Amino acid sequence: MGALMTQADGGRPEFATNDPSSQQTVAGAVNEMIDFEAHRPGMSVAIASAYFNVPGWCLISGQLKRAGKVRIMLGAEPQRDTDPVVLRPGTVPARRARQIVLGEALAG
Repeated sequence: MGALMTQADGGRPEFATNDPSSQQTVAGAVNEMIDFEAHRPGMSVAIASAYFNVPGWCLISGQLKRAGKVRIMLGAEPQRDTDPVVLRPGTVPARRARQIVLGEALAG
């Protein structure tokens, strides 16, 4: 498994990654989180990961059976033949966004 974000009911999100230098693993972090939260009735677990494989699943599946609800969001490898996504300024008022776009166009 690659890096992922885990969260138990109302808990703070936690980032975990496989780090050979410290011998920390994503599976270890997920299993530890479930051990810590297992006393909660109806505990749920949400995991977001860019990469997930069967051996990684085998390392956490036993503990996940203890959760009442499990949600897993998986990423996908980006396709190389697509145009990059360009995000518009989301928090900038429309008038200011137009000024920014115009300024960038005039600058270069």
